[in-house]
Amino acid sequence: MNQSRQCSNFRFLIWIGLSLVLTACDGGSTSSDTTEPATIPEINAATVGRFLSDFKQDYDDSLNTLLQQFESAQKIDDAYSFVDFRNNKWTPAYINNKNFYAAVFEHNENYLKSSPIAPLFDSFDSLIYTGINLKNGLLNNDKGLIDQTLAEAKADQELVHSIVAATK
Repeated sequence: MNQSRQCSNFRFLIWIGLSLVLTACDGGSTSSDTTEPATIPEINAATVGRFLSDFKQDYDDSLNTLLQQFESAQKIDDAYSFVDFRNNKWTPAYINNKNFYAAVFEHNENYLKSSPIAPLFDSFDSLIYTGINLKNGLLNNDKGLIDQTLAEAKADQELVHSIVAATK
C-alpha cells in the first residue's frame, strides 16, 4: 500500500512539473502581446510626402541612436557596452524597420524604378554596416575604421536629407 501511495505521489509531482514546464515554455504570450503588422503604404505622387517624412524620421532615429550609444561607449572606453547595445537592442529594432522598408520597396517597385527616392532604401540598408564597422572599430581600437565609418554615415545622412528635401 505504501508503495502504491509513493507511486501516486510521484505521478502527481511529475504532472505538476510538466505543467510548470509547459506553462513556462509558453512565454506568457497573450493576444494583447502581439502587434499588428505595419500596413505597407502605397507610394504615389499624393502619398510620397508623408512617406518621406516617416522614412526620414526612422532613418534619423536609427542612426542617431546608434551614434549616441557609440559616443557614450567611446568616452568611457567600454566597447562591450556598445556591442551589447548594438547586438541586443539596436539591431533587432533596425531589422524590424529594414524588413518593413524592404516590403515597402517590393510593393511599390514599379513606382520606385523611376523615382528619385529609390536610393533611400539603399541608405537604410547600409545602416547595418555602420553599426558593424563602429563595433569592430571599438573592439579593435581602429581609429581609421571609426573615422571612415563616421564620415560615411554623415554622407549617407546628408544624402537622405537632400533626397527628402528635393522630393517633398
